[in-house]
Amino acid sequence: MGGWKKLLCTHNQLRIDLTLACGQSFRWKETRPGEWRSVLAGNVFTLSQTDSHLLYKVHTPVSVAEEVAQQEAADTHKRAFGDSTDSIPRKKSKRQKKIFTDSLVATDCNPENDCDKHEEDDSSFGSILQDYFQLDIDVEQLYQQWSQADSNFKNVSPKFVGIRMLRQDPVENLFSFICSSNNNISRISGMVERMCTCYGRKLLDLDGVSYYAFPAIDTLAQDGVVEQLRALGFGYRAKFISETARWILKKPFNRMAGIIENGTL
Repeated sequence: MGGWKKLLCTHNQLRIDLTLACGQSFRWKETRPGEWRSVLAGNVFTLSQTDSHLLYKVHTPVSVAEEVAQQEAADTHKRAFGDSTDSIPRKKSKRQKKIFTDSLVATDCNPENDCDKHEEDDSSFGSILQDYFQLDIDVEQLYQQWSQADSNFKNVSPKFVGIRMLRQDPVENLFSFICSSNNNISRISGMVERMCTCYGRKLLDLDGVSYYAFPAIDTLAQDGVVEQLRALGFGYRAKFISETARWILKKPFNRMAGIIENGTL
């Protein structure tokens, strides 16, 4: 993906530096001053912000990028030479629709030089961020309500404006917080990354760093996981990770999927 794209969002509604580093999620890294990067929804996102907007870039896995390039090449060929199969209706996958729709609204805005507001389609990568940061909730109004109800909050809240609860993937959230037992943010982050590197699917390399998806539950339930995680420095948490994965898989339905469907997270 090319230039930065943006969502309307002021600092009072979201501060990514405070929200991403406060111990809710453990995979976001500040790659340069004011820019944060992590894996989200199977892609690598880079975030920044201005006073008025949340800026983002999306880096898609190689396999997806190749699929899109092949489709674009085929479309170019058909426009130039025609195709006897043009009468056959074809549908793009949901992932392709996201990428193609997103490319239509790509801009050249950047953190130092803002650009005009553009509309985001519901199927765009912007909707992933809207859901992740729960941008439909007016945090500024909530801060005002809480300040009226609590004098202590009123005194301290100006130092912590724009902090939001992240709507994270329940599986990643669960296993990340198993790692958090009797631990600190830096060490938790290291554990989670080692688990992803060891058991997650590699997505891409970017600026000399390899990015991996979070491991699937059935992968963490395999034999030998406890021993491997202990060798990676997880200690007693290794057993809890393995047993939790196996417990979920033994249930008559996927409990984590049920939680998502019920909207309880």
